[in-house]
Amino acid sequence: MNRSDPVHVEDFMLHRRSALSLAALLASALFALAGCRSDRYYCGPLACFSCDGLSCREVSPPHRAECRGDFECGGHALCTASGCVASCTADDDCARGTVCRAGLCLGPSEAAPDRTPGTCTVAADCAGSGLRCVDGLCAPDPTACSGAEGCACDEPGAASAGGACNAGLLCSDGVCAPASAVCQFDFECGDARACVDGRCRPECGKGCSAGQTCSGGVCVDVPPPEGQCARDAECASAERCIDSSCVSACVRDADCGEGRVCGASGTCRTDDRPHPECTSDTQCTFECVRGICRTPCANHADCARVDSVAFRVCLDGYCATESEQRSDCHVSAQCGVGLGCRDGLCQ
Repeated sequence: MNRSDPVHVEDFMLHRRSALSLAALLASALFALAGCRSDRYYCGPLACFSCDGLSCREVSPPHRAECRGDFECGGHALCTASGCVASCTADDDCARGTVCRAGLCLGPSEAAPDRTPGTCTVAADCAGSGLRCVDGLCAPDPTACSGAEGCACDEPGAASAGGACNAGLLCSDGVCAPASAVCQFDFECGDARACVDGRCRPECGKGCSAGQTCSGGVCVDVPPPEGQCARDAECASAERCIDSSCVSACVRDADCGEGRVCGASGTCRTDDRPHPECTSDTQCTFECVRGICRTPCANHADCARVDSVAFRVCLDGYCATESEQRSDCHVSAQCGVGLGCRDGLCQ
């Protein structure tokens, strides 16, 4: 039959349309495999894209905060020359705009940045204040404060931009602490201890403990020698490497031995807290005031008959010390240049 026959022409056109449709489907599939299609997020070798069926737009990597070390990046990010970069083991761990390469979430065409974890040997190696060197890496010092008066905290050991300790806290020995943990007068410290800059220090009369020296009539801690270590592994099992010194680590006071407590930094320090004689009136003949059992009075003579040495001044209806009557400081930050607060007096 002739190819010009209408039936043959119709069959030919039908087969041609089918072939074209199949080719279009194959082309569409290949395009989908190669990149974007409707509602698709896709990362190619140069960038990541998000498509809406009409067009594709490039998805940029998320903003990265600047950092001085891993301590500023949180638990799942690392400090690099490009800022804090999320760590990963697979692409699914990464935010949009990035893929997982070399353990870091990076843009597809982005070169892997240099790592800047904040390695150190001593605190001086760490940029900025409020840092110390722990196990060879810079880390926040939970006891460090800084400000116009040597302290700027809003809770014990926590730095703040306020320039001074908030209500209920006092700056003592460079650390903000609750008023209940800071002494003002010698009698708050117990026998053979003196209140110096809000801390109860052992007097030197009976000699100082190991690791302490006598200074100004009281025992003070001697800083441990530097250069002992670079990592925790170089110290004994119960010690940590802090600022190149091996120091006793702890989680509770019982880990530290007599006369020492577990500090906010997780290391043992001398117990310099007040030791109150009483905590409630039921422990006294009369009343408990500032941790001491007080005797009521109407005048100085009433006090002299009871205690002619220490509590011989009548103050606000109770026998008190002369230091309480004349007090002009609680901690050294309240005294002038070159002066320190001792027994409630700048001297």
